[in-house]
Amino acid sequence: MQRVTLTAHFIISVSHLLRKLDIDSKIYTWKQQLYVKDPEGRKIYRRKQDVAYCLVISRRENIVKFAKKVGFRIRRKQKALEDLLQKYKSTPIYQLNFRS
Repeated sequence: MQRVTLTAHFIISVSHLLRKLDIDSKIYTWKQQLYVKDPEGRKIYRRKQDVAYCLVISRRENIVKFAKKVGFRIRRKQKALEDLLQKYKSTPIYQLNFRS
């Protein structure tokens, strides 16, 4: 899973837009280190915020609605969404196990 820095206001707005499309989502927050070291160099960077946000869409019906109503324009993301939908079709929901 890729992490993107977003403000709380933006991610809440996205959640509200999804809700208007009848797509349920949940926002998770967690504290992250304020300073991070570049793994390939010696530079240390300061993050703009020490809280990270993650918007999660779960359950088959919400993922199908997202695919039909929103989707992705970036091919690799569209492929990942298609793969996820295929996994849902071929695997009972209680057996799915997603990890970040």
